[in-house]
Amino acid sequence: MKKSFIRYGVGFDIGQKEVAVCFKALDEQEVEKILGTRKFPNTAKGFQELATWIEGKRKDKEIPCRMVMEVTGVYHENLIYFLHEQGYYVSLELGKRVKNYLNSLGYDTKTDKEDAKGIASMALYRKLPLWQPASKEFHKAKQLIRHRSRLVSNRVAYQNQLHAHQTGHHPEPVVGRSIKRHIKQLNKEIKELDQQIAKRMKADVEIWERVKLIVDTLPGVGLLTMAIVLAETDAFSNVYSAKQLTRYAGYDIIEKQSGKFSGKRKISKQGNARLRSAMYMPAMSHVRTVKEGNLLNLYKRLMPRTGGLAKKASTAVQRKLLCLIYSLWKSGQAYDPNHQPISPKKPAAAPQNGGSPATEAGLHGIDQPAAELPAAIT
Repeated sequence: MKKSFIRYGVGFDIGQKEVAVCFKALDEQEVEKILGTRKFPNTAKGFQELATWIEGKRKDKEIPCRMVMEVTGVYHENLIYFLHEQGYYVSLELGKRVKNYLNSLGYDTKTDKEDAKGIASMALYRKLPLWQPASKEFHKAKQLIRHRSRLVSNRVAYQNQLHAHQTGHHPEPVVGRSIKRHIKQLNKEIKELDQQIAKRMKADVEIWERVKLIVDTLPGVGLLTMAIVLAETDAFSNVYSAKQLTRYAGYDIIEKQSGKFSGKRKISKQGNARLRSAMYMPAMSHVRTVKEGNLLNLYKRLMPRTGGLAKKASTAVQRKLLCLIYSLWKSGQAYDPNHQPISPKKPAAAPQNGGSPATEAGLHGIDQPAAELPAAIT
């Protein structure tokens, strides 16, 4: 008797030039079967060949087909946009979670083919949320902001070189002039990028009004901070709770405790480092400039408890400030130092394209789906 399949799972291991793919199926007895493995070029032509190959494996189009890939810098972007536009159900997972899952399955061998097999199993069993692309405008803004960040890092490096050169023995004037020219050019380009970022923020009247309301009333938060936060979260379009946002930013708390042993509590840092970096100066500026308010009270309350470690107290303020920006953005309210608005309730999951199951489209798979995988998917 021929066994019937209840679910398809496709795993991708993506490299700069090639994409390793594994197509698996799960039968009624929950036994996996590999229907095919292959490598395709990481190009537009390779993606078309991949789609044809996948459809050839999907003998029954009514069976749900889930696809999973891990974050790989920028090498995954073209493929995931292509698959999304084709109507496939694709999930994007953090590399650490993929690695932990493969370790739990006993995958000791590290090859592209074996990784694709393990990720395909993840697609079969894990209920991961559907990946949603960022809006085109915020995707462009993110590129501007990240390029600015790299230029600022380069400027700091040159400034350090200049300081070392000037304080050294018998500094060579030619070297000093060269470094100063680089710094001057970087200052010019950073200024131009700031103007472009501000221009893009003001282009949408509705967005600009909400940004201005927060910037004008929330001490420590400026236009650049808001631009970074909105670009990295796509204006909170896929954020449904403050808890989800803190996990995405890596501000979630990790605690290890067993029996009498109790380890130190710390943030995971397993999230968007750019968001955490963007919140540092606004948090410190806020507690130094305001005379009252919930964030200042939090800082003062935590300082004695952390043994006077300003860094730990500041981290708590950063987390709270990020959640406050999210709450103000969602509610459309101005900041009140003593009465912070309540975070909006979590909306019902929107229907996905192609008949996909209702899920919370979380950032990089942070929240679990709101519904079980249905019996069939168109």
